[in-house]
Amino acid sequence: MSHHKTHVLYFFLLICTGCILNIFSVPVQADLTVELLQNAKNGDAESQYLLSLYYSQGKNVSKNKTLSLHWLVKSAKQEHAPALHDLAHFYETGVNLPEHNIHIPQNFQKAVQLYHKAAQKNHFPALNALGNAYLSGQGIKQDPAKALQCFQRGTILGDAAATRNLGLLYMHGNGVSQNALRAFQLFLTAAEKGDTHAMNLVAFQYMQGKGVTQNYDEAIKWHQKAASLGDSEAQYQLGLHFISSNTVNKDVAQALHFFLCAAAQGHPEAQFQISECYYYGTGIPTDIKKSLFWLQKAANNGSADAQYNLACHYAKGEGVPKDIHLAFFYYQKAAEQGLPEAQFNLGICYLEGDGVEQNLEHALNFLTLAAEHGHEDAKKVLQSLSQDNQKK
Repeated sequence: MSHHKTHVLYFFLLICTGCILNIFSVPVQADLTVELLQNAKNGDAESQYLLSLYYSQGKNVSKNKTLSLHWLVKSAKQEHAPALHDLAHFYETGVNLPEHNIHIPQNFQKAVQLYHKAAQKNHFPALNALGNAYLSGQGIKQDPAKALQCFQRGTILGDAAATRNLGLLYMHGNGVSQNALRAFQLFLTAAEKGDTHAMNLVAFQYMQGKGVTQNYDEAIKWHQKAASLGDSEAQYQLGLHFISSNTVNKDVAQALHFFLCAAAQGHPEAQFQISECYYYGTGIPTDIKKSLFWLQKAANNGSADAQYNLACHYAKGEGVPKDIHLAFFYYQKAAEQGLPEAQFNLGICYLEGDGVEQNLEHALNFLTLAAEHGHEDAKKVLQSLSQDNQKK
């Protein structure tokens, strides 16, 4: 496959997933489009990048993935920072479009090279992407100290995301001495610039009293700010706050409102909470079908609690036809995420041959994992098995 076709495929993925990271308001008048095209043809890198956005969005021109990628590559070749960043993102995500018989492996090394070029021009998103690459070690040798440098540069330049990421390094003591107060100060600075992730982190530190005097009212205030800006995690946290029995502000209707807002954005734990509300009739009439609808959504989106509960439904045949194989499947999904109850039940499945071929070794492995997580029934079963073995 040619180099040009590879770029086209990466660009196609970006359009499909809506992942263009540097989209901003561009003019749409026809005369400006003609002028932009002429400037791009004359080699102006900014015009080439804007024209790429035009074609990707269909702004006053017909959408054209190939032409969009064409102008993006031209702009990137001139080391235009936003173009370098977007092209790097294509390499970072890779392409897997089986319906088009297309599979392009990720190329983290190439992505890092392009991020590095853009970061040298103090492009905020590239600085953050490069810092994250140094933290994860993807495409480059892991180096928390260099990640720190990237985030420090971004912070000095006034970037909210870099400031928040620098705060996370101080929070976890990654590449720097752990300092909860410094972390809080950085989160607060980023939050005041409108970064919703930072708002949630400020709320968390107020809730936990880390780096700041514990203050639940301030925590709720910052979650509300983030939620009003559409942040699903903040909406979920507010839902938990309003449904909690130990708060004077308990309001089930408000809790459901925030859970639904977060669930509509695909938040798996919010979807699980809605399922629980329907199952137990919390604030709404009991409805097993609706409970299972949201439970399935949450399980599909990766909620370990939802996967475990769904497994229990299939094991008992509650609201669904009894299916020990599906029960085993969802126990396994939840167990892989470290849920002790699922590890215990999976161990029992292997011990008794429910939904899977009997395997004592696997049973002992999962029962041991559950016991190590404090699961009392797992400890009892292991003790019983040990005693039975000693009698033989």
